[in-house]
Amino acid sequence: MRYAQAGLMIFGALLWIGIILAFFNGLIDREHSQAVVYGTVIGWNILLFVATVLVIVDAVVKIRGRRTDQLSGGVMLVKLAAIPFFIINFIVLALVSIGTVVFVGTGIIVAAVTTPMTYVAMLSTSVYGWAALIAQFRDRRIAGGRLAFYVVMLFVFVFDIVAGILIYGQARRSRVLAPTAGLASAPAHESIAATHIAPPH
Repeated sequence: MRYAQAGLMIFGALLWIGIILAFFNGLIDREHSQAVVYGTVIGWNILLFVATVLVIVDAVVKIRGRRTDQLSGGVMLVKLAAIPFFIINFIVLALVSIGTVVFVGTGIIVAAVTTPMTYVAMLSTSVYGWAALIAQFRDRRIAGGRLAFYVVMLFVFVFDIVAGILIYGQARRSRVLAPTAGLASAPAHESIAATHIAPPH
């Protein structure tokens, strides 16, 4: 499901690019531009809602299945895939804000609706991150203080991308250190027995 969510974010970026290019090339006239924008925003957010529900279900299943590494890799994948969408989205919001100054009314409505929608979209990309942190903490692969710090980062634009990368790195480091820790904590009699194995003749 993480690939589907990443694909949806890329699709959203391409959708906005297509609309912007169509508008500036005269394929969408000013009369119908609002209907196109509203329809795109509503349609894409419906897809986002469905995808988010499925992602939550998938994350819960992966937590129960102890698939911590898949969750950690999923948050980084989705966060990186969402970068183009949010960059374009912020550009669109900036244009809307400029339009608000010129055309008071419609611009205010669009800005008031799309701004919280953008933040909700960002939160939807953090689901795998929160799930990964729960799984890592359960497996004793992350300390409580660092977990709390990453949780907060996942609520903030830009910092959420950094958090996604750090969560993935944390999972990789803990996976590499786990075998070493296991060897270090091996019972003493096993180590002694290993040193008394007769050499081959």
